[in-house]
Amino acid sequence: MYLKQDEALLEALKGERIEREQAFSQLRLKLIKSMGPKLKSTYQVDDSFVDDVVQETLIVIVKKLNTFRGQSAFFTWVCSIAVRLALGELRRKRWSDFSLDGLTADSVFEIPDTAGDFTENLAVKEISDSVKSSIMTALTEKQRTALLAELEGMTTDEIARRYDSTRGAIYKLTHDARRALIKDLRKKGFDLEETL
Repeated sequence: MYLKQDEALLEALKGERIEREQAFSQLRLKLIKSMGPKLKSTYQVDDSFVDDVVQETLIVIVKKLNTFRGQSAFFTWVCSIAVRLALGELRRKRWSDFSLDGLTADSVFEIPDTAGDFTENLAVKEISDSVKSSIMTALTEKQRTALLAELEGMTTDEIARRYDSTRGAIYKLTHDARRALIKDLRKKGFDLEETL
């Protein structure tokens, strides 16, 4: 069940052109006021980023208004759309200057020393070297790059965009890469449960 204020806004959005324009203007200001400060303080974005997210949210609202079922407050539904759009855009921005060409196993696997324990450091180094070697020899170039990008924290959607592929195809690619990596490590004599 949604609030009376939300109900009035929702009805205005479904109304005549002038009423709709006023409702969208009101919704725009409400979104900027409620989301802007949090986005700016948490993600260090500027006003133009907030405006872009709000405008994109309003476009989505126009397209999806008939899908609102009233299971939550209308503004809560609007905010959930805005949050998804903002986080998606932040993810895209994060990876926009990131090059897949520069990814290597050495750049992804930086193993810290463990408080001076020589034996433990040696074991960690041996495992790390074996994983790096397996990544370089047991995987195809595409599998290697996708898996390293995933290990760096890149989302499956972003990897798919870079490869001009689908999310499902990249999931399959990285799944196969992990299986090939595990198989190669087992062949080298590593018990994965014990190693992890």
